[in-house]
Amino acid sequence: MLTGPVPHGLPIPNHSVHPGAPPLRRRPRRVPGETLRWQINYRFSGYHGWSYRLDTLNLAYGPAFPPDVFLTPPTRTVDERARLY
Repeated sequence: MLTGPVPHGLPIPNHSVHPGAPPLRRRPRRVPGETLRWQINYRFSGYHGWSYRLDTLNLAYGPAFPPDVFLTPPTRTVDERARLY
């Protein structure tokens, strides 16, 4: 489970709130100057059938980054997408 402030007001996925979500693994270690792309997907059922969602969080950890920091590939990727069928 992630703890601490949420960047830019984005909701942090929570398995207990989103039953279609895969369980979250431990928080990835961060190194100053690193950029991270974290992907996780969900499946919801509702009145009109199944809905699917993919969240991609792009994070930068460190004192300062240029404005175009997310226009290049990240230094690290965490892929927590589950097979949703």
